[in-house]
Amino acid sequence: MQNFPVLFLFLSLCVLFCRGYESPNEVVLPLLDPYHSISLPAQIPPADLIYVIYNTATILSVDMFNNRTCDFPDILPNTKIKLEILTDDLQPAKTVENVIYAAEKGYSLLFGMPDPETAVPGATAAGVYDMAVFSTFAPTSRLSDEILYPTFSRIATSTTEQLKTIRAILLHYESLAGRGWTDVAIISTINEYNLNYANSFIEIAAPEITIQSYQQFLLEQENLDIELNEIKRSAAHVILALVSVDYSEFIAKADEVGLVGESYVWFTTAAIAVTPRAPDPLMRGTLSAVNYFPSTSYYQECFFEAWRTADPVRYPFAGLGIDPTTLAYFPFDAVVTLAKALDVLDKSEMLGQRISPEAWNAAIRGVSFEGLTGDVSFLPNGDRVGAQSLRYYDVDANIFLTATIREEQELIHVQDVVWFSNTTNIPDLDIRPPFNYWSCEDKEMQTDATGKK
Repeated sequence: MQNFPVLFLFLSLCVLFCRGYESPNEVVLPLLDPYHSISLPAQIPPADLIYVIYNTATILSVDMFNNRTCDFPDILPNTKIKLEILTDDLQPAKTVENVIYAAEKGYSLLFGMPDPETAVPGATAAGVYDMAVFSTFAPTSRLSDEILYPTFSRIATSTTEQLKTIRAILLHYESLAGRGWTDVAIISTINEYNLNYANSFIEIAAPEITIQSYQQFLLEQENLDIELNEIKRSAAHVILALVSVDYSEFIAKADEVGLVGESYVWFTTAAIAVTPRAPDPLMRGTLSAVNYFPSTSYYQECFFEAWRTADPVRYPFAGLGIDPTTLAYFPFDAVVTLAKALDVLDKSEMLGQRISPEAWNAAIRGVSFEGLTGDVSFLPNGDRVGAQSLRYYDVDANIFLTATIREEQELIHVQDVVWFSNTTNIPDLDIRPPFNYWSCEDKEMQTDATGKK
């Protein structure tokens, strides 16, 4: 019995320190978004409403996971995800403040950051504070640089893939319709996403594609006469509109200077293509390269039903029996990816302690599954792997419809584009100045309006 106190002490210490790993009841993560959908500022520019939808979709998707609304077999069975929402109102300085706040609270992963303008400084600050980032969008190609942004991963493909699609489409139509398809003008608002998009396209355009004019304007700029008339003087009939303004207002200004019609083809960004709008006849036939979303997927029926029946007060833009916009697909797939990554870390008995950005990278980038946005998987640098699609604006349906899918290097035809002419006839963009000539046959001066005789 003289050893009893020693044995008792050993057993007591074992109760305190010899327990095996237990999954936590919840994991709290910071969600860095431009806006919180249930506490919005009084005025939000229409172009920024996409970020309200992102926030709604992220919160709804987390709630769906926690409530097991869909079939999430054996994913993090004993743990729920809780979000601490940090907003930045699309102000880069505030994004950096939120990163510092999250670091001081001991977080090692930043979730959200869908906006390219704030994701770049946010990812830079995250690297300084030894934190990983998993973005729900932010496709700017700059963030593909794993030397500058080694801890950054995202659910959206890089804009580089969209630009490769545009390039392939232009060469394809030139092979079908002849000259004019590879003479391109660009007009861009002066902001990170669109300037990066424009400059990246210029880098991959040559030698087959010629940039005839490159115009830029400020976000708050009202009068675009100088920039649009410069494009008109360039004689380019393919125009890339990389703008973060109300697109209907923008294209109306282009129409006023004669840049809209059957002999012009407009391209715009995926952000414009997936933004809800009122029907706009001036946009008919506008093209956009967008991530390819399959018509059916494993989670689609469940997510659509949850979105249609959601409380519109708690989840703005959801509910009321309305189907979700494709904008909502990225946050859902991001939440499923995050849950699967957490499950890997849980099985490695790592939750409940600080997780290194390298461990977050490995867990997130190792995920693969069938998502709303297609087969989800990641490249070693954290970029999303995914097919692209060429979409065209159908004014009657008031959405961009898929015409072509680009998978790896192959273009797969889905349906003919209905162009501005409201026909499927490929536009003749070989527009030359008219000239007068003497007709030997008719023995009189005549005019060739096409400039091609």
